[in-house]
Amino acid sequence: MEPYTPLWQFDEIVKDDPARASALEAAPSSAALAEALTDTFSAALTSGHVRFGLEEARSNSNDVRAVLQFHVGARMFDWFFNARTGYRAQFCASWEAGLAYNFALIDALRKHVRALPYPTVTVRRLNESFEDCGAIEATVSQLVDSLEPHLSMVWVTSSLIQESGRVAGLPFGRAGPRILLEQGNTWAAIYQDDPEAWLEVKGAFLGIAGPYQSKDPIARAKNLQRTGEA
Repeated sequence: MEPYTPLWQFDEIVKDDPARASALEAAPSSAALAEALTDTFSAALTSGHVRFGLEEARSNSNDVRAVLQFHVGARMFDWFFNARTGYRAQFCASWEAGLAYNFALIDALRKHVRALPYPTVTVRRLNESFEDCGAIEATVSQLVDSLEPHLSMVWVTSSLIQESGRVAGLPFGRAGPRILLEQGNTWAAIYQDDPEAWLEVKGAFLGIAGPYQSKDPIARAKNLQRTGEA
């Protein structure tokens, strides 16, 4: 069953881009979105087009988390962020529904990482400012451990790991027409053109006491419910 979203209107998008608004109106179910994202991620893994990073925690540079970036294209990106059946709509309905959807999505993506046919992956070591520190080898089990579904998240890629190793900023993606919600509230209709339409999975930091997140996942979910921003 799709979450109940009392008002999620595309009036501003209709004025700016009627074809885009029509595509959002016709977006398939949230289950279809999760399946499409998982298939896209799996294909990117198979073809070697996932960008892998290990990001250091600000509190302890020895603690790192997996960062996996994959290209989804403008249409799926728009569906993910802005459709009534998209990722943010789950949180708009309730933060509990959003967390459940995020858990299932991470779990599905992690299964494909676990199934990789080799024990190690070349990744970019990233400092706490997401600056490149060079190539290193990470074990697949390390990536899987970081992708703990209760603590991981999927969101927009704002800094893209390049194949050369450097990190490049992507457009902000928040400008333009907005989604209309109840009581006069609006959310940015986060959008990227096709070349910049990347998502990233950020795992949990791996510490001595086990995986953890610098920001409480429930606090993130509640903020997403209020503002549409992670």
